Formats: sequence, structure tokens, C-alpha cells
Amino acid sequence: MIIAGWILALLGLAQVVFSGTIEVSQLTEGNRLIGLAPSVVANADLVGQRAMIHQAGCATFLAGVVFIGAAYLKPAPPGQQSKAWTSMAAIAALVLTVAALGGFGAFLYALHVQNSDQRLVDEIKAREAKNLSTDALMKEAEKRLQNEAEAAAASR
Repeated sequence: MIIAGWILALLGLAQVVFSGTIEVSQLTEGNRLIGLAPSVVANADLVGQRAMIHQAGCATFLAGVVFIGAAYLKPAPPGQQSKAWTSMAAIAALVLTVAALGGFGAFLYALHVQNSDQRLVDEIKAREAKNLSTDALMKEAEKRLQNEAEAAAASR
């Protein structure tokens, strides 16, 4: 139980630190035609993911602290051999460690898949906005060239 507690506490702290490294800001393109400047805004999906990872890390750390406290405060039951009690604690620590690592890995994999999908959607939206603004700028340039050609023809 002591080993499991320390592993859970360290994994919880790692999750909390990892959540602090997630970049949640994204650049949104402006539109020069209507006077909108590019800006940096928070991606709501990434903010939610960061909050989930942080809360999961806090819960994991708390579980580890409870395991450590229980292991240090609770003596072995009377009549049990110390060796058997240590073996059971080691088995419990191994099972909990494997379960925690498997769950953490599955959680990160699910976040990666969802984040990849969101990145693809963001790239498609940015490309469409860029194409729309390029088309509008080209129409404006053609209109100006046509006006200049008409002014040059009228001055002759």
C-alpha cells in the first residue's frame, strides 16, 4: 500500500504539472475588409480538457495520500505473518499501479484523438476564411483596376 500510495501521489502530481503545460490559446484570423484584427483567444475544448486533467490529478494525488496514510497508520492484523502482509500489499500496489497507468494512458490517448479532430476542424475553418478573404480582396483589386482603366480611357 505504501508503494501504491507513493505511485498514485506522484502520478497525481504529474497530471497537475502536465495540465499546466497544455496550451489553450489559439490564433483567430482577422478580416482586413471589415477591419477585424487577428486575435488570440482561448479554445474552449482545450480549456475543458486542461481542467479535467487537473481535477483528475488532484483526485489521484488525494487517493495516493489516503493510501499512504492508511498504510502507515494501520498495523498488520494480529495473527498475520509480516511476510504475507507485505506480499499482499505488494500485489495490491502492482495492481493499482497497472490500473492507474492503463487508465492514464487511455485518457491521454482519448484526449489526443479528440484534440487531433479539433485541430483538423480549426485548420479547415481557417482555410475557408482565408479563401473567402482572398476572393474578396481579388474582387476589390479587379474593381480598382477596372476603375483605373476607365479613368485612363476617359482622360484620353
